Amino acid sequence: MTKFHIRKISEINKDDLINFYKKAFNLQNSESYNYVWRYRLGYSDYEPLVLLNENEICGHAGLLPIDIKLNNQIKKAIWFTDFYINKDLRSKGYGKILTQEWMKLCPIKITVCNDLSLKVFKKLNWKFNNKFLRKLKIIDHLNMITSFIKKNNSQNYLDFDNTNFSLETINNKNISEVIKLTDESTKKNTSFLIRDESWFKWRILECPYRNQIYILKYKDNFIILRLKRKSKLNGLSIIFSTMDLTAETLNHIARWGKRNKFCYLTFIDKDESLNKFLPMQKKVNFAFHTSNNFELDDLQNNINNLQYIDSDIDFI
Repeated sequence: MTKFHIRKISEINKDDLINFYKKAFNLQNSESYNYVWRYRLGYSDYEPLVLLNENEICGHAGLLPIDIKLNNQIKKAIWFTDFYINKDLRSKGYGKILTQEWMKLCPIKITVCNDLSLKVFKKLNWKFNNKFLRKLKIIDHLNMITSFIKKNNSQNYLDFDNTNFSLETINNKNISEVIKLTDESTKKNTSFLIRDESWFKWRILECPYRNQIYILKYKDNFIILRLKRKSKLNGLSIIFSTMDLTAETLNHIARWGKRNKFCYLTFIDKDESLNKFLPMQKKVNFAFHTSNNFELDDLQNNINNLQYIDSDIDFI
């Protein structure tokens, strides 16, 4: 193993970091510059780490700093995200070393990961559950085919055919209403992922793809949609909801999506009763690590409010 160093990204030349992000994560110019937002830099002292080999960036372990409530106490935690090791250095122990250094940053670590990453985390004594499901429904098979032929960039959306639904662009007023409902729905719980005013300001109002995010009002609740038209395959994602989603609500959204030339509808949920509506689904690996057994048990059994909006799963 050659000489290497591990550094915080604040210690790295900005241009070198941006060039690395472009290459490692196949990002466009604008996306590579969004790392300050992507990793929520400035919210806490936690920040991603990079692996340097002969002063060249060859590895990365990203993070998102958040607050979490466990056993009725507010704690600091970090999401594990954007892990990368140069291909020529893989299977040589660098990934394990970088991950172990990353794990020293904060006592409570969580992530949503694929099966391959989960195998690595399990070797490092992480626990996990599969109570959440990532669900997908093809809205219109014809749209799936024609989307590969002709790109649709229009952001002029038809209205819902049901007057109980109202689509709005995001603004301070409707986000404040979302925050109020979110606070009311979680205050009775002793353990949950905290989404407060500061979090929503970062995640939604300061989001670099804010123009793709819309608020769907439904009676006294709100559903936050991300409408992706950046590729030929147009996607409709429910990234957050203040209500439990029902088949009836999803049918209305799917019909609206079809009329507006979207190919698929996707979201995260733990309700298996929706399986008939969304037969395409995949278990989400929600993994976590802490040396405190009480916190570990709480993470395993009592975190029930995971949604698309929480991790980097929506950035992709």
